[in-house]
Amino acid sequence: MVNEDLHLQLEVVLQGDSLLYTFTLLDAGEPERIHEAHPFNAEEIERTSQELTCLLAHSSIVGDLDEATQSEVSKLSQMLFDELFPPTIKELLRSYDEASLALALDENLPDIPWELLHCGEKYLGLRLAIGRQVISRSRFERRRLRTVPKYKNVLILGDPRSDLPAAYEEAIRIRNFLETHGQLSVTCLTSDIDKRYVRENLRDFDLVHFAGHVKDLGTGPGMVLTDGAFTAADLHKMCGGAPLPSLIFTNSCGSGRNQVSRGDDLVAAFLKAGVRHYLGTFWDIPDEVGRCFAVTFYQSLLDGDSVGSALLRGRRFLANTYGSGAVLWGSYVLYGDPDVRYLPTVQEATEGTITRSVNVVHRPGAHVSRRVAMRGDSATMVSSRLTTRISDLNRVVLQSIGAAVL
Repeated sequence: MVNEDLHLQLEVVLQGDSLLYTFTLLDAGEPERIHEAHPFNAEEIERTSQELTCLLAHSSIVGDLDEATQSEVSKLSQMLFDELFPPTIKELLRSYDEASLALALDENLPDIPWELLHCGEKYLGLRLAIGRQVISRSRFERRRLRTVPKYKNVLILGDPRSDLPAAYEEAIRIRNFLETHGQLSVTCLTSDIDKRYVRENLRDFDLVHFAGHVKDLGTGPGMVLTDGAFTAADLHKMCGGAPLPSLIFTNSCGSGRNQVSRGDDLVAAFLKAGVRHYLGTFWDIPDEVGRCFAVTFYQSLLDGDSVGSALLRGRRFLANTYGSGAVLWGSYVLYGDPDVRYLPTVQEATEGTITRSVNVVHRPGAHVSRRVAMRGDSATMVSSRLTTRISDLNRVVLQSIGAAVL
């Protein structure tokens, strides 16, 4: 579990041929920051990232990465770590484990697999609970963020076209899992899901899980439904109205790739429309791996963990199950503040109990409804806290390279 006393922020801005870094560690007093500039070799970083991505594509088959390939992935990840970070930032990132990291990235940088950078001891994505935030240079209307209520409505969309048995099984398994929690009212749809239903009803829900295809059917990448894909264009039409769900988890191959420069990018569209958290995958993953991660992620949320902590727990489960070298865990990417909690801890949830229905729309043969207990407190956000290690690191910076410390 993430240490709630450690909250890190790292901002990365591209300015000309340099990357400008701002590392922040917050505590009860004024935040202390370290600023660094570092040369940006765009050609080398792009080439290394592409080589790494090609190798990772093979990890879609469990055990496909032999020992030599796993070693090559590790080496490329360390090369990226060396290319992207100055010594001071490297030392800071190596100094912390079991911490959350809010990673604010220039919109031209998100395609870099930051979570897979290797510090020489471990991949960053297995050390830290990383949540990406995109720094856009364009001006958009102020996002309308959803106020998360105490009792939350969850929508599960699985196998919309009735052609993905594994997605259907995932939807039912997650439904059965989530409906046991007292603060969740779950609606599960597992067939005949069209765009009109999504556009009409999406705003009724606080959390949404999608198990199906994300593909480009000619109108840009989107969630494939019975009558086409729900794309960025559909989301743009919904902007400016009532707030969209707070959390969207699209457990689909390649659903987490964010290309802000493309006007039809699904991830960017969700974020601009006001979604607080978007969780998707960077490349293809096996069905069983996806189910295992999803169940572990939601179990962590149900235990009262933050979104970032749930992500880290899911990644580590995959690493322990399939091997960290196979990097199946590395496909999952979170956009949003990693410190937010959606559900109370088990102790907090024992304060009260009421009863509420769980709605399920399904294929023939499943139970129509369940009764579950409603417990607990409202969703809370974990406040940023601090450690005192920044002072020592500041002295190292001043003595060794004369970096500016504000």
